Amino acid sequence: MPICPPALALLGVLLLAGCGLPPNTAVGDWSRTASIAANRPSLAAPPHAATTRAMQEALSTYFYALGILWDGAPMPFREAEFVPLAARAASFDPAAGAAVETLGRNLRAASADRPLEWLPRDNSGPRPLPEDWRLVNLIAVSDDAVQALLRALARAAQAAPEQAPPPVAAVAIADPALRALQREAAQAEQAAGAAMAAARRDYARILAEIGAGHAALKSQGRLLTQREVERQVFLADDRLRRALATLPREAPQAAPAALAPPPMAPPPMAPPR
Repeated sequence: MPICPPALALLGVLLLAGCGLPPNTAVGDWSRTASIAANRPSLAAPPHAATTRAMQEALSTYFYALGILWDGAPMPFREAEFVPLAARAASFDPAAGAAVETLGRNLRAASADRPLEWLPRDNSGPRPLPEDWRLVNLIAVSDDAVQALLRALARAAQAAPEQAPPPVAAVAIADPALRALQREAAQAEQAAGAAMAAARRDYARILAEIGAGHAALKSQGRLLTQREVERQVFLADDRLRRALATLPREAPQAAPAALAPPPMAPPPMAPPR
């Protein structure tokens, strides 16, 4: 039995729907990778450990927020968890403190912007959906602060003093086995210090890579969803992941405190019978 033209048209629509492009996740993937890469507690060492952690937490929160906005999800922002980071960052560099304050204001504004809440209950009509430009707007107004904070964090991480060589024993050890153990311990300590210094240099390069990626996102503006931009961001994410593999391993990271959902209230207790 021949297929009528309407049936052919319907079949074509179904085939196109089944062969649609996969979802565009590149920007969300990159932002989450950047959040993990910036937050490296093992690289926060005296004399700037507290300020380094503050800048790391601020940047990690910001990049994590970009991933939430890329998904089009609501972004609750717990400002009380974020505000103290500015004063701690300012103790290393006032410009870093000002950058954290700027990011806090921008995150608060993005959290208060809820375009999808104004949708009508029935979305099947011809009325177009409102555009969600929270991500694009946040990147545009935050790039200067992000770049300043990344530069300050790189300086703070590299300002940690080099480990001093182990002191030489005042009395020579007669036992050859003990002398060999002492020599091996000194060599191991020197190797650990050299590895940590190399990790700090790699970390500074990774922070610069993140800054270049964020500037590229800003330059795209409202073209972020295009497939060519997706390809470029995918490559940037791949480079960032490869660079991240050179740093010391860290414990699994939870969601930043400023973006964590509020604790759920316990269920009401049933009245006694």
